[in-house]
Amino acid sequence: MNDRALLLNPTFGEASRSVAGADADLIVGDMLVDIKTTKNNTIKTEYLNQLLGYFLLARKQGAVDPTLPIIHRIGIYYSRYGHLHSVEASSWTNHPAFPETEHWFFGKIEKLNPRFTP
Repeated sequence: MNDRALLLNPTFGEASRSVAGADADLIVGDMLVDIKTTKNNTIKTEYLNQLLGYFLLARKQGAVDPTLPIIHRIGIYYSRYGHLHSVEASSWTNHPAFPETEHWFFGKIEKLNPRFTP
């Protein structure tokens, strides 16, 4: 774990460029954090889907860029409430459908952007 890592607005190389330049809000240590400034501090499906996308992009980029921290935790920070909700990334990666989901995700990107090679 890299407790010293602090990346503001990190991108994920070619994987990010292939999806219109997707970038996350923050990587701190081994945690990928999305910052939400919303009226309610509820976890919505679309927030988790967005974070999953960033997580998959980070995994892909991490395979070719050893300077990118390995993500072990995922978090949503609700800025109006000063509340961080975080979970272990293993709650996703240990799920039996995770490999298939990751494969589907990058297959979808490849169909949308033929220059991208997973």
